[in-house]
Amino acid sequence: MTKKILIDEIASKFRMIGMPPDLDERASKFLEVILKEVTKGSPVTQEKCYEIAAELNLSKEEIRSFIETSTERDKQGRILGLFGLTQNEYAHKFEIDGEKLYAFCGWDTLFLPQLLMKTAKVEVVDHQSKETIKIEISPEKVLSIFPPTAVLSIVIPEVEIENLAQVYGIFCSNVHFFASEKNLRDWFEHREYNPLVISIEEGFALGTSLFGNIIENIHAGR
Repeated sequence: MTKKILIDEIASKFRMIGMPPDLDERASKFLEVILKEVTKGSPVTQEKCYEIAAELNLSKEEIRSFIETSTERDKQGRILGLFGLTQNEYAHKFEIDGEKLYAFCGWDTLFLPQLLMKTAKVEVVDHQSKETIKIEISPEKVLSIFPPTAVLSIVIPEVEIENLAQVYGIFCSNVHFFASEKNLRDWFEHREYNPLVISIEEGFALGTSLFGNIIENIHAGR
């Protein structure tokens, strides 16, 4: 099996369970703008969301559903994160334009630069060996990986993903970078899931495959 066939198969299985959600052009552009607001480091108010939605001819009802199912919010209802990017502290450090942010899981860090059209620096500690892993990703490719033996664990949920809680519990808690395949195998040895092991570049390619339509929608008309 070639790498492309493997990535296409994983992408097909993800689409079957609703990852990522199917967004039209207006919703894709809304996602882009809110992601960029999150990268500024301050919570995004619902009023700001409605203002952005109005500019894109999206109704409050349409946006309300998106916010409820796809975003991480504080007690005031302000958006702190969505689509893998967050201001809340997680294991995966994600720096963009000098702003220190975080990602829900390892794979998120590989497609977010493509959505944001920005280069990002990623730092995470291997769960098994406690080694530091550093990766730099541009919108077009993976620029650097340290150590070069680093890999990514991927699990494919067996149920349709309908909300952020399911993303965390079923997916993100099992999708990590490891400094080596051995570390990955050792960490998962007594756990529920038997993950796929893919390279960092393959993880990037998977993001390109799955988010390609959203990226095209974002740039439509520009």
